[in-house]
Amino acid sequence: MLTASRVLADSAAKRLAKEQSGAIAVDMESAALGIEARARGIPFVCVRAVLDAVDDEVPAAELAGADGEVRPLAATRFLIRHPATLLKLLRLMRNLSRATAALAEALDALARNA
Repeated sequence: MLTASRVLADSAAKRLAKEQSGAIAVDMESAALGIEARARGIPFVCVRAVLDAVDDEVPAAELAGADGEVRPLAATRFLIRHPATLLKLLRLMRNLSRATAALAEALDALARNA
């Protein structure tokens, strides 16, 4: 697992990250949470689900600021200028629904076996 400080929005960036790190998945939060938990003596475990595959573009990733928050006015202007992006966002939302279901299933299995 590779922790990145920014969204890897296209397949070229994702493939480069794999070549450089050997990681098969990328996230942006887990390492920071784990480091903070360890510093505070809090047990930490992480369960993740993949939202986008290596060949999936993350549409309009640049609309999020450094804090990860989407800027609503910038997003609206972008979607007005690039309406086809809306279809890509709908596909990403479908993937989010699948990832959420997979996480729920994994957490349920962990709870049953705890």
